[in-house]
Amino acid sequence: MDMNGQNKQENIGHENKHQRFVRVAERRTNELLDKIRILGNCSNKNTYAYTDEELSLIFAEVERALRTARGRFRPAKRGRFSLRK
Repeated sequence: MDMNGQNKQENIGHENKHQRFVRVAERRTNELLDKIRILGNCSNKNTYAYTDEELSLIFAEVERALRTARGRFRPAKRGRFSLRK
């Protein structure tokens, strides 16, 4: 139940696109941040052994995934096709 005494499922049917975006994006962002915090637990040298190269590979992949995700929010660039240079 929400503050107005309505079931959350009922409210979902009445939300607009922006409200749905906020609801879903907040949940997914918080889940992602939780996973990043959990990954940070691997930094404990008393429990784990790792190399600088392994760290670089991990964080390069995380950064690549972030760039890809961010790019999906940008409008597609649609240039005109031409055979002329």
